[in-house]
Amino acid sequence: MRYVLSIFVLFSFSYAIEVKLLQDSNITVDNDDVRAIRNFFVQKYNFHITDTRGAKKIVEENRILANQFLKEGLFQKNKKSIQIEIEDMLAKRYVKDLQNRTKISDKVAKSYYLDNIQKYKKPPKVSIVSYRFEDIDNAYRFYKESNTTSIDLLVKKYKPIKQMEIEKKEISALPKSIRDFIDPDKNSYTLPPFVISKGKVDVFYIKEYYPADGYIPFEDVKNQIKNSLHKQTFAKERKKILEKMAQ
Repeated sequence: MRYVLSIFVLFSFSYAIEVKLLQDSNITVDNDDVRAIRNFFVQKYNFHITDTRGAKKIVEENRILANQFLKEGLFQKNKKSIQIEIEDMLAKRYVKDLQNRTKISDKVAKSYYLDNIQKYKKPPKVSIVSYRFEDIDNAYRFYKESNTTSIDLLVKKYKPIKQMEIEKKEISALPKSIRDFIDPDKNSYTLPPFVISKGKVDVFYIKEYYPADGYIPFEDVKNQIKNSLHKQTFAKERKKILEKMAQ
């Protein structure tokens, strides 16, 4: 005789979850089962089951094997670990549901933007040219002579093996080793040589400094603000629920 698996999740007076597994004498698979297994595979494996017969077969085989698990008495041997698995699953599902229910409107996001407008000042930027040398002595001479000689002449004289120009790069996005040398009161100056590795020495020429000017438009940071507020609101709701249950 075949059996079907039914799972009942109950809450005891101590708020722990009690799991009861009961057997039935009929194995049936309906359309709700098909929809459920399809949703499960999409959420867990990002895989779409398009064949209805295949979906039904997966459900049926899972139920047969689950019942065999019960018939062999394996549930009682593993009851505690199964309880932990189910609690973990329910907790994750609730968290996901709570996240989906937590909404941040454009109006709330705009209000936050205006209240914290100083956070969204356009950052200072610089235009940089990097020159790479194989020989550290040439790199150092290039750096020292740049105070009195034009960069173009020095490039012809010392022939760097690589040259790269970066226009209007946010200073905050530069490596700290470069940021620390940026002078907002200067333009057209070089930084001391940086040894990258053997045979690779870089000299950075700061062409121009662009001070912070104006504010980043709301539309450019709206999604960032909404995501941040969503995380904060969700964390507060989660904490509230946990503290309430702990009382």
